[in-house]
Amino acid sequence: MTSEQHPAGYTPHEPELHKQHFHEQKSHAVNAACAIFGFDGVELRLLLFKRAREPFEGKWELPGGRLSHDESAENCIKRELHDTLGLSPKLLRQVQTFSNHPDNPDGKGITVLFYKLINPEKFSGIIFKGGEKYSDAQWFVLNRPIRKEFMYFDHLDLVSASVEKLKIDLRHFPVAFELLDEQFTIKQLQTVYEEILNKKFDRANFHKKMVGISDRPEPRQEFFYNTMRLEMHRIYPNERVAAAKRGDEPESPGELRKNRGILIDTGEVVKGVRHKPAKIYMFDRARWDELMKKGGFTFDF
Repeated sequence: MTSEQHPAGYTPHEPELHKQHFHEQKSHAVNAACAIFGFDGVELRLLLFKRAREPFEGKWELPGGRLSHDESAENCIKRELHDTLGLSPKLLRQVQTFSNHPDNPDGKGITVLFYKLINPEKFSGIIFKGGEKYSDAQWFVLNRPIRKEFMYFDHLDLVSASVEKLKIDLRHFPVAFELLDEQFTIKQLQTVYEEILNKKFDRANFHKKMVGISDRPEPRQEFFYNTMRLEMHRIYPNERVAAAKRGDEPESPGELRKNRGILIDTGEVVKGVRHKPAKIYMFDRARWDELMKKGGFTFDF
């Protein structure tokens, strides 16, 4: 190509400039971070890690790291949590993607933020494994203010974004139950909602929303029904097994009682307490799926 054929604005150095720009773009860091929320049965907590090296040694941050070659952001978080906590998380929820601040010590680029929920059983079993990056890991009460100077660079902003995303998801998806064991009390469920949304709910209204009205007969009717049923089983003992196989009646006395809400009454209560024992429930996912298809249930109060 002759000089007459060159496009307007062309200079002999332009290819080198484009090559340099491409190299700079490739060198931009892609990081992943994860806010881990756990419920200890009483309070909602946030897991933070203490940096073991500069820059900002001794500051607290969300776990995470830089993506390896051909590694997704989600796999990066899974690798970090496995290496530091021995966790193998199956479910991570993405919060959003941040463009890093020019002064970020991790360099220019982006940070992909996730959050993970931990139930009480796993909460008590988490053990910090250490490593080169972190010197400690601790659970912090979520609703107690964290000073900005306490945190590494912009990670307090990442925490705030994660909490806001959790609040949104709480209103549209059954995420609260991921913070609970399979069986729980209404009080524990209400505590999870109050801790996340940072507000108090009327106990009766919350109970009505979640439990609804039992489909079982009134206590007096149920008494006569059970008396007749037991007498029939005494006369025809094989009928009970046959009924259980048909799904008419469970073989064990711990009967699951359906409600018109989204919970199942297990028929069990909390044991070893002096006051009136609380009922124990389970999340009825089939009922929730049914209601969502009809558009008849939201988690708003």
